[in-house]
Amino acid sequence: LKMIARLSTQTDNNGNGILVNYDYSVNDSRAQRIKSVQDIHSVARRIEFDYVNSGNIKGNIKTIRKIADGSTLGTWKYDLAASRLTTVTYPTDQYISAANPLKLRYDYYPTDNVNAGLMSRITELNDESLEANPFVHVYEYYPNGRTFRVKGGYLEGTDFVEESSQT
Repeated sequence: LKMIARLSTQTDNNGNGILVNYDYSVNDSRAQRIKSVQDIHSVARRIEFDYVNSGNIKGNIKTIRKIADGSTLGTWKYDLAASRLTTVTYPTDQYISAANPLKLRYDYYPTDNVNAGLMSRITELNDESLEANPFVHVYEYYPNGRTFRVKGGYLEGTDFVEESSQT
């Protein structure tokens, strides 16, 4: 008999804590996923997880929703392609409008590059004015694949301009 341990509750010395709920509808015990994490004192305060249910990215997180008192307070959306994260869209709030949600785009080095498959840059797409001139984080690596440097700057057309050199 093979046992798999899963976190079910966690409490602190003051009695505050969480309850972790799993999706047991999947027959394979290794594939059972977290369905929600809730306040130990109130099912109305929770975070819910939805997963991709088809294709080669089956089982990856698709959305996370923060819920309180029956209302969704925020939804994080995750897009994947070929098992790689491509975009994350953050929930709106008093600083981020629904018309222009904060979105991060993830790019990877191509297969013909020495850094094939590693992240090449993250682009912040959270403002219409940045669409033509977005802020980016460019990743460079040592030959062993460890991160060497992350540079921040803006894209002007297809040219990268480091933040410190902007006028």
